[in-house]
Amino acid sequence: MDLSTKIAGVTFKNPVSASSGVITRSVHGMRKSIEAGAGSVATKSITFIPTHWPVPRPSCFMLDKYGNPGSCTDIELGFFTPEEGVEVIKQVKPFAKAEGAVLIGNISISSDIAHFSHEESLERTVDLAKKLVEAGSDVIELMRLCSIAIGKELVGDWSKLKDFEYLENLVRALKAEISVPLILRIPYLDVIENVQGFDAAGADAYSFSSGMFGTVVDIEHGRPVVPYSRPVHGQACKAFQNHQVATLAKATKTPIIPSGGLATSRDIIESMMCGATNCQVQTAVMRHGFKVFTEMIDGLKSFMLRKGYESIHDIIRLAVPHIDDMDEYDKFISERQVPKESMTMTINKTDCVGCGECAEACPYGAMSMKAGLPKWDFKACEFCGICSSLCPVDVITIKQRAGVAK
Repeated sequence: MDLSTKIAGVTFKNPVSASSGVITRSVHGMRKSIEAGAGSVATKSITFIPTHWPVPRPSCFMLDKYGNPGSCTDIELGFFTPEEGVEVIKQVKPFAKAEGAVLIGNISISSDIAHFSHEESLERTVDLAKKLVEAGSDVIELMRLCSIAIGKELVGDWSKLKDFEYLENLVRALKAEISVPLILRIPYLDVIENVQGFDAAGADAYSFSSGMFGTVVDIEHGRPVVPYSRPVHGQACKAFQNHQVATLAKATKTPIIPSGGLATSRDIIESMMCGATNCQVQTAVMRHGFKVFTEMIDGLKSFMLRKGYESIHDIIRLAVPHIDDMDEYDKFISERQVPKESMTMTINKTDCVGCGECAEACPYGAMSMKAGLPKWDFKACEFCGICSSLCPVDVITIKQRAGVAK
């Protein structure tokens, strides 16, 4: 089977990527990601942030013990200076090339455009991108953080960070000066608001993270884990991001690379069916280690083999036509607006594992356990679907009885 994808002429051996962040803040982390099978790795952001800005320690907060398993928040500002970024690219390039992994140089422009004129910021960014390409970057990812992500001291003129015309000009300038693909990484709402402008400017792909701003409380001390609302990353935002990807997929043919809530191969498959070309992973690796990449790729292969897909392109955007289709939704509702007398339920007791979840969850008392197997009461049942959707082995089937009209 073929897991490869392509963005502006650059081939990725598989669609699973190590996102710019904590796990790529060192040569060690980038190498471990590549060893685990990641098709591409993006450096931690390379930026012109003032050198006097101290890096917070500790800065990463996994939220499992605060009631949000698989999620995290952070105040992580361990960016690379331009000089450090060039050196990291040089060190990682030989290993990435030997393993067939795409090397992405991530440039953050937030502090730069907030503190310098557009002309100076553009010149500095283009110069840095050229140096990263010369050092070995196969792709450049241009990232604009939100204000809260970098702290109020570094924000400067916030309005500049929302200047789409400047971003378009920067994309054009980079495309004119570098020979590798350019990924534009900015908040989803900004992409969707100006996607035609960025398409026209020449962006080769869009990447974004759907971390949702929120507050998590340490109930033992009655205080927030972080004393300002921060993006909460991880599995909590997966479904939210899927919808964003699908909406953007309907607005542009440009490749989309989401980064949020992706922890398993199933998450990768869902995201790609919603329109993703590649998927960037971060929080799951912080929580479970670099083996996550291997597990995702193995799971992706197993799924494609089971379903008979020969190419990863067979699943990209597969679900998009069915998302937010009002006609399809109306039909979906209409088919289910039937009297309970027209419905029936079957339980395959041979394959039932006797877990009892259906009986515990039924809000109508229609399911009970007898001799380790579920017993169904038609009169009490409202066919709400909770039991069938909870069943871990899919032995409960709800359907209309044959020959019964609505």
